[in-house]
Amino acid sequence: MARLITYETEMARRLAMLAGVPHTASYGWGDEVKTFEIPRGPSGEMARLLLDRPVGEFLGSSDMLEELAQKITVDVELGRDAIPTLYNSLYRTTVNPNFPRLLDANMILYANVVFLEHVEGQEVRFGTTASETGVTVPILTYTAGFEWDEDVEVYDEGWRLSMLNEAIGRAYNALLDHLHLSPILTFAYAGIGNQSPALSPAGEVIEDTRATLRGALIDAAQNTDTLGRLKPIRPTTILCSTADAITINDALSVGNRPSIGTVAGGGDIDVLLGRITDTATAGASVNALTTIIAYDGNTVEMGNLDFTYAGVTPGKCYLIQPQRNLFEFVKHDLRVDTDRPADLSRLIAAQMVARTRRGLLMSPDLSVWEVTLP
Repeated sequence: MARLITYETEMARRLAMLAGVPHTASYGWGDEVKTFEIPRGPSGEMARLLLDRPVGEFLGSSDMLEELAQKITVDVELGRDAIPTLYNSLYRTTVNPNFPRLLDANMILYANVVFLEHVEGQEVRFGTTASETGVTVPILTYTAGFEWDEDVEVYDEGWRLSMLNEAIGRAYNALLDHLHLSPILTFAYAGIGNQSPALSPAGEVIEDTRATLRGALIDAAQNTDTLGRLKPIRPTTILCSTADAITINDALSVGNRPSIGTVAGGGDIDVLLGRITDTATAGASVNALTTIIAYDGNTVEMGNLDFTYAGVTPGKCYLIQPQRNLFEFVKHDLRVDTDRPADLSRLIAAQMVARTRRGLLMSPDLSVWEVTLP
């Protein structure tokens, strides 16, 4: 049976796996990046860091400001725990604080080598390296922030600070899923032929879904590049909507299923595998699909504005070969700083700014196959 990944199942899995294991977090402090451990309880939840004095006092001295930075970091991580990212297994990640603003193609290297039978006296054939050509990856900056007024300090409403911090954590993970999954959903697959239609050989949704996925795997295995060379895509992951994930999960489940037809001699016709069997069972031909990611997107209401990250359209799914031509380049992960601005006219007491710098390089034509479901 395939592993079904949703926000809820991923959060439960992470909490169970990390129960009692401290979480290492980091925060910026001047020119330094400091790390510290956040304890996790027996159920996996991170321990909250409570302020022992009014929040305004923490902005008055360097030592206390650092303690506030730790509290903000803990709250942000709690927010990120509430909406875990789904994209991680699909991309190959490279982290380097020295990445330039524009990542040139020659920095993206591939190594190739072939083992050959050695003949006495013959020189060993050495491998080669190659780089992408004509590609520049911009490292983009993404920001978000909050500000709070004097009332938070005058009335000692430190709980509001925790609410703001956790919102930043949730928004950050929602952004990461959007950045990594949206290009897969919006790519023009029709223009390159990376598509398979819905099939309906059985007239029953579970059986037809399995037949459709089987047909798509065959089509993807015959993928060619622009020069006509065979470049098979070997998917192991399905990206779909939650509504379709239920049907797809049932279609991939291993177990007995009803007979589709009979032939002389009493055997069943397995139209999905193209063979005759004594007992119709789920086809091994779709067992390569081991992971289902259900992504419905996110909507964030900010004042009078709605910011929507579109999810997978029901009736479509995407078969993906993870980490093949799917790269992310991280200059630095989320950083959050707090300081007092000079804005007395609006009674603004402090501002909090979060940012990250990262870029993507992807070629869906070599790693993704779009499928229309029955």
